[in-house]
Amino acid sequence: MALTDRDIAAFAEAAVAFDSLGCDDEKRRERLLEECQKAVLAYYSRAQQDVRDSGFRVTRRVRDGLWRELQKIQNTALAPLTIPASEVSNSAMAAGNKAKHPIIVQDGQVKEWAATGWVTVRPATLDDMRTYPFVV
Repeated sequence: MALTDRDIAAFAEAAVAFDSLGCDDEKRRERLLEECQKAVLAYYSRAQQDVRDSGFRVTRRVRDGLWRELQKIQNTALAPLTIPASEVSNSAMAAGNKAKHPIIVQDGQVKEWAATGWVTVRPATLDDMRTYPFVV
């Protein structure tokens, strides 16, 4: 039986949260988890090893899924604001959200609102992730 996308996401989240689980102090655990989420790509090999240890094969689909989930965790941790995709849909933007979110980061790309739709400007850098809202 193959891993589902949900299973892959669970492996990625567990690999990131593992280092913060041994801490007894709740506030310190939360700070440690935040730091782990910002340096999440360092957990890529651990997540792959967890998949292997569970008896599943690490295929290209699993590797790509782990990488995608880890990037999503990192982007969410770095972003000053996360917003749902429904808030930046074309109809929501036409209804008045264009003043609130003129530039966003979505799917690793910086996008800018251009009157009738989103225009991809460039691939997002870490500075972009820290500056613009991240769409989930």
